[in-house]
Amino acid sequence: MYHHKTKRLITPAMLMLGILSTTAHAAKLELGTVGAGFSYNDIYDYNDSDYVSEENIASDTLYFSLTDEQSVYFFADSFNFTNPSVSEFRQIDILDVDKTIAGQHDNNWIASIGDYYKGLDGGPSSFSWVLGPGNYQINYKSTGLEQSFTSTRVVGTAVEGLGDYRLGLVVGNAVIPTDPNLPAVPEPETYAMMLAGLGLIGFSTLRRKVVTKTS
Repeated sequence: MYHHKTKRLITPAMLMLGILSTTAHAAKLELGTVGAGFSYNDIYDYNDSDYVSEENIASDTLYFSLTDEQSVYFFADSFNFTNPSVSEFRQIDILDVDKTIAGQHDNNWIASIGDYYKGLDGGPSSFSWVLGPGNYQINYKSTGLEQSFTSTRVVGTAVEGLGDYRLGLVVGNAVIPTDPNLPAVPEPETYAMMLAGLGLIGFSTLRRKVVTKTS
């Protein structure tokens, strides 16, 4: 939010910067309707993760919708654990949001890799699944550490300073960067900002040339 007395100049360089930056998300994110060629990845902060269902299991969730059948690749990697109590990724769950019924656990479960009791048993924290049209919830779970656990709590709070990890998904034949320091695939709005920035740079260069010739 801008202060009413402050004016900020958005330069082409600042417009370009949006492509090079990525933001750590927390707990839940709506991706909207996705299709073939869509990919998403980002760094998630343990401090902001939810702790639900199981004690000391950190949970982050993505929601998305499909209008046609797609093979979806789910992954979680590039861990940066900074607390010895956080040491393992445990599980990725696929849930059908349209089948969710309050108080009926797992009635909307479709598939998963791993188990929050046993973990992945040394296997990779990624897998693919073919999903039809519908609305989906993906839970990414890893070992965490929460403050003041009680059996009656609805959502727990993480101990500070647990670190972070990367998670995401790929729809169809999209390709995702393997380096966690690379940004996620830019949204159409980002491309528009980039083109606008390049246009401003070109206009400024042309204007300087015209001024030079007429001086």
